[in-house]
Amino acid sequence: MKFKVWFSLAILFCSFPIAANAADENLATARSSVDRADDLSGYQIRLIYVLPAGARDRMLDTNGTISNWIGQVRTISRTQIGLTPIFDLYLGKPDVGFLQSKYSLAELSTSKGAIELLTKELSTSEQIGLKGVGFIIDGMPRNSDYCGYASRPGKYFTAWLGQSCWEDTDQYKNRPYWTYIASTILHEWLHNLGVTHTCVKNDLMWGAGCDAASSGDGNSIDASRGNYVRAEKSGVDISLLPVWEESPKADVIQLGFRDLDKSVNPSRFTSGKDNIWAKFYLANNWVEPSSVQWECEVFTSGGIVLNSSVASGLCESIILTNFKIGTRIYLRVTANGLWQRSSSITVFTVLGQNGESSYCETKTCILGETVKLDPGLCFSTEGFAKLEIKRAENWVTLKTQRAMKGNSACSSGNSYFVATAVQDMPVGTNILRWTWATDRAFSKSVTTYKEFQVEIQTEAKK
Repeated sequence: MKFKVWFSLAILFCSFPIAANAADENLATARSSVDRADDLSGYQIRLIYVLPAGARDRMLDTNGTISNWIGQVRTISRTQIGLTPIFDLYLGKPDVGFLQSKYSLAELSTSKGAIELLTKELSTSEQIGLKGVGFIIDGMPRNSDYCGYASRPGKYFTAWLGQSCWEDTDQYKNRPYWTYIASTILHEWLHNLGVTHTCVKNDLMWGAGCDAASSGDGNSIDASRGNYVRAEKSGVDISLLPVWEESPKADVIQLGFRDLDKSVNPSRFTSGKDNIWAKFYLANNWVEPSSVQWECEVFTSGGIVLNSSVASGLCESIILTNFKIGTRIYLRVTANGLWQRSSSITVFTVLGQNGESSYCETKTCILGETVKLDPGLCFSTEGFAKLEIKRAENWVTLKTQRAMKGNSACSSGNSYFVATAVQDMPVGTNILRWTWATDRAFSKSVTTYKEFQVEIQTEAKK
């Protein structure tokens, strides 16, 4: 039998060879052209009965036929490999969709044409939804020797009905293995998961490129466990994908911190450069990280959104020095993949430069407290500042620091500022002052600012 492989925009379309099939009774819901409310969350397979323009409506979505095929697929998979595909359900029954296409069977005559045209007829929510979609097309295009197509990996596949693609004759009703339409659906869906054709006789995924070997009955799902079940010779190990009823339901995004010693203290803004202050990575049940699109958002409890970016599995952001201790900052990471969409959030409480959970920011502080000194001085150019304390009649330098940039209290034209925290200030009234210069030696453009006082008490006065 002749096989074909179709390409479109670097997406590989694979096929399943022709045979025949019979359908039996099963319960189904009423017809619906929209995706009804889901019984389940997360990835699932949605089958849509497609009636081409001018075709006879056989009501396969409502008379139990397609629902019966779904039951066969689930039983086949669970029996052979212990994994059960998840199909779209509504009120406990298969939510089989209906699409009256505006395109004729002739217009839907190729794999590329059928998938691209039918996808455009879906609602936007279905196109972006976290579901695989199988178009069950009632009819068979002329001059075709296929019963199905699928993108690999991807979201969509087709299964054709007509000629020998659907076993609807008496001779197939008592066959000892599953019906061909169920095989087609399962075969094409496994292509969606990333499985390539095998050249193993009797394997479900036997296909194009295997002219030297006979197909057999296609009745086995990787019986040797050497190609795509607990192995990835054929492109992917499907047992690891989060698409089965038996898949672990744990969180799929694991968030961690770059600096484990300060796991609740994101690095503050330093020397005008961004700090990477949190990292995240994929959980073990994500097997195709290259296909995942990441988003990272950082914002405060007050609604201030901080600049952030995603790079090499890290969330990059900054904490401005003038952020007060106790500010709550939220990091939300969202991952979008073919089979998973998940979001995780972690909360940081901003601590002091030395891990303090509180500062004293008034003129009267208690012994042992860290004193936050922010004079509100803004400068137009980068420079240096030193904090000095008066002891006897001399000025002694407590700290020297480079001016920082980004204080929200400064205008864009005067964006450099100074602020610091001081520990172990002596008990009593301390007289301090700031001195500014454009060089570290404090020899150029030197400016000394007004003295101020900070009183340190042994205990709070009642």
